[in-house]
Amino acid sequence: MKILVKASVNPKEWNERFKASEYGNVYQTTYYADYVKKRLFKTPLFIVARENQNVLAQLLVFRSSKLHRFKDLITTFPGKILEKLQPQYDWLFGPVIFDKERKDEVYREFLSTITTVLGKRGRIIATPHPLDDKLTCFSDAGFKAEEIATFVVDLRQDLEELWLGMDKKSARKNVERARKRGVRVEVIEKEGEFKEYFRILVETRERAQVKVYNYHDVFEGWNILRLNDAMKGFIATKNGKAVAGILISTFNGYLNEWGAAHSSYSIENRLYANDLLKWHIIEWGHGQGYRYYDLTGVELKPEDAKEQGIYRFKKKWGGKLVIYHKYTL
Repeated sequence: MKILVKASVNPKEWNERFKASEYGNVYQTTYYADYVKKRLFKTPLFIVARENQNVLAQLLVFRSSKLHRFKDLITTFPGKILEKLQPQYDWLFGPVIFDKERKDEVYREFLSTITTVLGKRGRIIATPHPLDDKLTCFSDAGFKAEEIATFVVDLRQDLEELWLGMDKKSARKNVERARKRGVRVEVIEKEGEFKEYFRILVETRERAQVKVYNYHDVFEGWNILRLNDAMKGFIATKNGKAVAGILISTFNGYLNEWGAAHSSYSIENRLYANDLLKWHIIEWGHGQGYRYYDLTGVELKPEDAKEQGIYRFKKKWGGKLVIYHKYTL
């Protein structure tokens, strides 16, 4: 097996290969690399495993320098300064293996080789695909594992099964309430519609007392991915007024949530717009032939009322709780 580390690749060839694997995903595409490089200022590295001209595996890794965090060094003990200055390498939902017959073998050798190379240069933070976690391979390569979780809805079920699989009182009933109260769901297609979605996103994050995203970061993510048919945005309205919204990545049959937003107006007036959005995505995704809908993370052991509420909301859509790992080296 020969490992190649490249600064750039042929986008069409790189992205098309992922469609040969059920674990090929948006976080490993050149589209996502373009967004992260442009807005998050990380350097993408494309790592390929070849054998006799056959591509066995691919992995998109991002390199980020901590030099811009100089102010942190002022209060850092001398022994930690080197760690602060070292670059960091991170990846999401990878590596993706294409050799099905030797998958575990290739995964292990590929991971061992790249971690040996990157581990000498800096810290590594790796998050594999939730449905393709290889704990033993990562542990054998020296990684420390932390359990994380998400709910994943299997969209390959019949639509009636998907509907009946949701909680009767807090999901199905709320969807019906939203419809009766005149809530409608539309696709976000223009920047003006996106701005309405972002306004609600800001409101949502301020209400939750968490950091508000930069408009241009979110807009560029939506714009770059949607132009490559890798993202959709949906907005819920009541009498033409935007009351909730969400972005969904759509690459290779796997849907991921990005930035769910729910207005205070919808909450106060019990419109249940966010519930209708969830069901709309499930119904739409099933109709489009997508395989899975990943609700993008949940606290495995929710401690406070906020975390418990998020857990209950994501659980009620009938998805399977998937426990996987975040790895550090």
